Amino acid sequence: MRFLRKSTKPHPDLSFIFLDWSVRESFHILDYLSRQTIDRDRFEVIVIEYYSRVSEAIRKYEEHVDTWALLEMPEDAYYHKHQMYNAGLALSHGRILAIGDSDAMVRETLVESILCAFSHDQNIVLHIDQFRNHSEDMYPFNFPSFDKVLGDGCVNNVNGKTSGLRDTIDPLHTRNYGACMCALREDLISIGGADEHIDYLGHICGPYDMTFRLINSGRREIWLEDEFTYHTWHPGQAGDGNYLGPHDGRHMSTTALRALLSGRVPPLVENNAIRQLRLGASSQDEVLFEKIVDFDRVNLWRKNNLSGIARSECQGAQFIESFRGARISQDKQRFTAEWIAEISTCRHKSDPPLSVHSFSSISEAKKTISEYLPFGLRLRIRLFAMLALVWRLTGFLWQAARTDRRVLSLRPGKISDHIGRGLKERVLHSSDAANLIVLLVTRRSEAIHSKPLVVVLGKGDALIMRLFIWLRLLPTATVVEAKDRDSARQVAASVTEGDGAVLLSGNAYVRFYSDFAVCPRNKVVIV
Repeated sequence: MRFLRKSTKPHPDLSFIFLDWSVRESFHILDYLSRQTIDRDRFEVIVIEYYSRVSEAIRKYEEHVDTWALLEMPEDAYYHKHQMYNAGLALSHGRILAIGDSDAMVRETLVESILCAFSHDQNIVLHIDQFRNHSEDMYPFNFPSFDKVLGDGCVNNVNGKTSGLRDTIDPLHTRNYGACMCALREDLISIGGADEHIDYLGHICGPYDMTFRLINSGRREIWLEDEFTYHTWHPGQAGDGNYLGPHDGRHMSTTALRALLSGRVPPLVENNAIRQLRLGASSQDEVLFEKIVDFDRVNLWRKNNLSGIARSECQGAQFIESFRGARISQDKQRFTAEWIAEISTCRHKSDPPLSVHSFSSISEAKKTISEYLPFGLRLRIRLFAMLALVWRLTGFLWQAARTDRRVLSLRPGKISDHIGRGLKERVLHSSDAANLIVLLVTRRSEAIHSKPLVVVLGKGDALIMRLFIWLRLLPTATVVEAKDRDSARQVAASVTEGDGAVLLSGNAYVRFYSDFAVCPRNKVVIV
């Protein structure tokens, strides 16, 4: 690692961390940060270059940069944003850290808004959403007005707020989690910093992996409603041609989502320098800087070494998915499974517990899980799936009949994407329903009382589950459909310590996790 500039500010309130991997054409955010309403001595700017390039775009604003470090990674290694986050975290001096786009526009009140939010509440992880304009008229960047960015070509301006902030159905995918994320430095160190697992190599996953793990540690996620960043079009802004780690089809990291689901706080792979800081080392220790980059691990990120590595560097088992009331985890090349909420095995008492088995594949684990369920329970799951399929096919055909002109006007690729997304969501709902059915029928945990509250995604699934309860195919329960954020908030607000457990599918929890975070922890069973 080589330093071009090194900060001399001992105790700034805020540290900005900006990244480059020899691709940034403009660092104009540095110009906007030079015109803040807060005194410049109260915040520092850290720029981390992944490779060895000395960017002329940064040279243009060099007097506004406090720390400028080149990690000097091999040119044939894919970039790892989390490695750069950790470098910035280790080199920072601020009480609060802000990670954001280096080529974004910000208003003069950005720093003031961040400091104000943390002055009111320290127990938060803060996000600021971003307006994005896809017009090519502002490339190369020519310092357009904010009104122009919000005008023609802006794809997410809804009456002065981003569409993500107004989204009540799926804000996880419509908000920009990488635009600007802020958290206390000590909080980020306490969770082990950014996860340097190979799943986060390349384009997939910004700082929201840390957001999810901070939430699991007890912090609240909040989004500012009156402060935004602004981004104009440039080539390659969608990560074209970059390495992609595992994601859900809409560029949200599945590894990060699994951390949210499983409640995991530590990273799968911790940076050595962050580990030393977490254990009490001084941030002024020069030896610490030598540990920021682990070149043995970097060798795994070389373009010729990526095949077949995926999870070999994980420490311990990683949650993969829930299936019929059991959680499947992977420890390197083996898979294990155990029942959710301490469900005892449903098969013969002489059989070994499910948790003692080791499987060579997910399909083998799922087969064994199904075999542990009694025939009557398997029959109920299949009957539910059949009825749900009929409901969804009927609904899909009805929707197609009503919107045939709109669908037929789409290109064939768009039509297949539309159908594919719908089918994928319906498959997820069926899996969620199977988990809820198993938990209802076989509940053994003391946390699940006589009449649990079951939160279901999808109107059809909710109706069929109520029908099954009425027919006494399932035990008595209160079924609630979470169709949007408002209904999810109502359910979460109604849960008290004296109530029975809330049975919540993983799909519903991920979609509305920030709303259900207010529920008593011992009352929510995620399946």
